[in-house]
Amino acid sequence: MNVRPGKSDRLLATRVRHAVLWALAGIATGLLILYLFDLLRPARSLSLGTLLVGRWPAMWRWALACVLLGGWCWLIRRWEGARGAALWVFRAAVGAGLLAMLPFALMMIEGCVYEPIKFRWLIQRIETASTPEEERAAFRAAARWGRVWEVHRLNQVDVPARAGNIDSPWVLEIEWLESGPGGKPYRAYRKLVDEKNLGVLCSDGRTK
Repeated sequence: MNVRPGKSDRLLATRVRHAVLWALAGIATGLLILYLFDLLRPARSLSLGTLLVGRWPAMWRWALACVLLGGWCWLIRRWEGARGAALWVFRAAVGAGLLAMLPFALMMIEGCVYEPIKFRWLIQRIETASTPEEERAAFRAAARWGRVWEVHRLNQVDVPARAGNIDSPWVLEIEWLESGPGGKPYRAYRKLVDEKNLGVLCSDGRTK
């Protein structure tokens, strides 16, 4: 059966549009799962992506085995015309392989989408706080939604250009244990308004 070029192009466009919609829906679902896990987990505990990293070596082997089994069943069905059991095994193997790949997808969404958005919000909240109350609330959010690793007092000569012009003899640097896609830890810089607010950050973080 021949397909006219115009109809073929429309069919391809429809498939591409459906694939994009499914991808966006998957990313949105992953973001919702990561947010709910962050909301329910204890403060300063590991994120979902970090927990999955330790189990990923076993997961990818399981996913590869399922994909290979599904491919073998697909070849049997295509070359020998087998149906029935081979078709069901193929579907089950592909489904199991996709389920095994979900943790990897969540890890990618967390590292490339969720955490950059979350820490951009935390950094902006810390760096724009102007009153002691806003500063304390920002520090609480930093300790609740991330794992504060170190708190530094930097001289002006050591302050990076990204921090901008902060009018203070020394600048507070807050560093999280989490890192961005480039491997650098997330950091925020500000002029400290109230020394008492440091207690919110320094209960578990290291101060220098």
